[in-house]
Amino acid sequence: MKRRAIAIAITMMVNGAQAEPDFKHETGKRLDNARVDQHGLPAPAEMQGPVSYPLPSGISSSALARMKAAAMQVPAAEPQIFTRLVEDSGAARFSSGKADLTADSISDLQALSAQLQGKKGVRIDIAGHTDNQRLSLNAKRIFRDNQGLSEARSLAVAAYLKQALQLDDSQLSLRGYGESQPVASNDTAAGMASNRRVIIKVWFDEQEIIPAAPVAVVAPPRAACEALSTAQSTAQSTAQSTAQSGSKTGKPAGAPFRISIDGEL
Repeated sequence: MKRRAIAIAITMMVNGAQAEPDFKHETGKRLDNARVDQHGLPAPAEMQGPVSYPLPSGISSSALARMKAAAMQVPAAEPQIFTRLVEDSGAARFSSGKADLTADSISDLQALSAQLQGKKGVRIDIAGHTDNQRLSLNAKRIFRDNQGLSEARSLAVAAYLKQALQLDDSQLSLRGYGESQPVASNDTAAGMASNRRVIIKVWFDEQEIIPAAPVAVVAPPRAACEALSTAQSTAQSTAQSTAQSGSKTGKPAGAPFRISIDGEL
């Protein structure tokens, strides 16, 4: 076998045969002439959003951007409604280090939504605040800092009111102040509870009360007035004549007539 293989190899070298068999003239076989195209991997389809925390259901990145931009155009007039989501008697409106609405927060927002049903031109501004406690490691990975946490809580409130009242993005504005605007000392538990709050300001179009139009008194035509005056004058003259005739005959006015026939009554 080895000698035969060597002989074949020598023959191919001498005759200048090709190393690869030639299938061009063979029939009954399919040649693979496919090309191999090389392409780079496409860019990732998902992009990092404008914030690190997850957006609430129904809120897109563009909607959040519009709400933030609307915060620069808050009405200068005093709001018709001013309310706060703040801890009351130990009932937290938000869980520690989270932006999810609690049952107490939802109850407050339901009452506010019922109050605003049917109002025209509703405009709502929402501002979130926190105390000065540092976030836990898990909360820090989501919100980064208290600024992000306060903003996320404002967005949770905005998302609820947007859906409950069917508002446009431009009717809502939000912002987060973190721990920068405390209303009480953070040295006490009660003070920190007061600082953990969300302020909600609401404007809407006042309904204009239109007074009832006065009832116009239409004067009767002049001819009717003259006819009435003539009728009154005639009645007065008749009454006077009747009174005078009664005084001449010695009979009272309005006495019945007596008819005499041949001197007999």
